Amino acid sequence: AKLILDYRDPWTSHDRIYSKIFGKKINKFVEKASVKHAAGLVFCSQIMKANFLESFGKYTKAPCHVVTNGFHNNDTVQPLSLGKSRKNMVYAGILYGERRIKLIAGPLCHLLKEGTVSQENFCLHVFGKLMDIDKKVIKEYGLQDIIIEHSPVSQEKMIQYLKGADILLLFSGSDVSYALPFKIFDYLSVKRPIFAVAPEKSSVADIMNRVDCGRLALINSEELILKSLRAMLKKEDEYTFSGADEYTWDERGFKYMEVIDEIE
Repeated sequence: AKLILDYRDPWTSHDRIYSKIFGKKINKFVEKASVKHAAGLVFCSQIMKANFLESFGKYTKAPCHVVTNGFHNNDTVQPLSLGKSRKNMVYAGILYGERRIKLIAGPLCHLLKEGTVSQENFCLHVFGKLMDIDKKVIKEYGLQDIIIEHSPVSQEKMIQYLKGADILLLFSGSDVSYALPFKIFDYLSVKRPIFAVAPEKSSVADIMNRVDCGRLALINSEELILKSLRAMLKKEDEYTFSGADEYTWDERGFKYMEVIDEIE
């Protein structure tokens, strides 16, 4: 049988802590052996592929492909409203690593002071547990009335809330620049405007530049985050979601079959 290695996350090149004394060395030995034996390799993003080749490219001559994750269209899903009298921004999931509420707290505070947003016309809904560090920032910036924490809900219900939102918030950090989180595909599935805050050289930035689905603000520029957020709240642009169909599961499946056929 031909072996295909599919990387959705890095293996030993990931900056993780191993519980066993020689865990890292053992895993690296196994990864090298697996790579040498592989007839083909698949990666979830171009950046992950490039990072892999830098670390393990010398151990394989097998073809390397990129097949991202994907989404099923949720065009027929009935939206759930979070309040029709205001603009509702939704973040689905937990915040960790470089993905912190502070990235948007400063810009929101600025918009609050200038009167662009208020408790009556805007709310950021976080469906997932906020860490103490995020709660502290919310209090420091005086955003308790416009950032609301919700308990996690089922995937089915979350999709309905996403479909009913005005803006979907997406964070990505330099610590996971290779990653395309499932969150972005859930967001694309409902075709609601996405506000992404990410590094310039990241997989999230790549997909935001490829698909007409919202605005990208660079993670290291509070000024750009403020400018982009203000524009989205004023609804200056309409988004066609041109390019999104490339990421449906049907298209991803056809791509994967091409990879398998090439190896056979």
